[in-house]
Amino acid sequence: MDERLPRSGAKWRVKLVSAEGSRDLSGEETFDELVIGDWLHVEWMSEDVWWMRIGDAKVIVDVRRDSVGVQVDRGVYGPVVPVVAEEERGA
Repeated sequence: MDERLPRSGAKWRVKLVSAEGSRDLSGEETFDELVIGDWLHVEWMSEDVWWMRIGDAKVIVDVRRDSVGVQVDRGVYGPVVPVVAEEERGA
């Protein structure tokens, strides 16, 4: 019996929304990469390791059998910019 876990990118879903409604995309392929603008980049690096750029932060995720390790380094891709609450933005 094969007791290995499925590949860390084997199960995925992307939801797309438009004025006409929404739809989900998923598939039997292994998820590899997502890029949105220049502020979000998610990439499968190896069997169980994912690299992400989220704004100024670099995030490494290590998917293990019994846990998920996460390392976050701020200011890697630019100055650290704090989040401003919606109320403070005058919205």
